[in-house]
Order: sequence, then C-alpha cells, then structure tokens
Amino acid sequence: MGVLLNIGGNFPRLRAKLTHMVGHLPVVFTGIESFARGHEENLLKLSPQQAEAWLDLIEETGRTPEGMGMTGHFLYIGQK
Repeated sequence: MGVLLNIGGNFPRLRAKLTHMVGHLPVVFTGIESFARGHEENLLKLSPQQAEAWLDLIEETGRTPEGMGMTGHFLYIGQK
C-alpha cells in the first residue's frame, strides 16, 4: 500500500523529510506543474495531440531539479 501526499513549497530536503516522516521508501517524487506553473489555462486551448505532447514534457521535467524548483506542488508516493 502506498502513501500519497501533495505538498506545495520548496523541495530541498523535502524528499528525505517525507521519507522519515511517513516511514515509506519513495517510489515517485515529482513536481506536478514543473515549468508550466501559471500557464495551465493555455494547455486547455491546445489540441489533444498538442496537449499530450506538452503534458509528456511537463511530466518528464517535473523530476528534474529545474522543474521541481519551478513547481508549486509536489507528488510523493511511498511504499512500505
């Protein structure tokens, strides 16, 4: 069984703190919006194909330090 936390804020040492706090090993730790933070309405104006390509890029960059530094929310999924 996993634990799902959605947290806003800065990410330095957040992963380690969450791992210690909930006692689960991280499976996923990513920034939700990445560089698209504040531009969500623009995604709604794209064609389905364009939106899918952008969402793939957002998902990929959400795991990078740069993407995590720009995001407003984090997704942490841990496993016992």
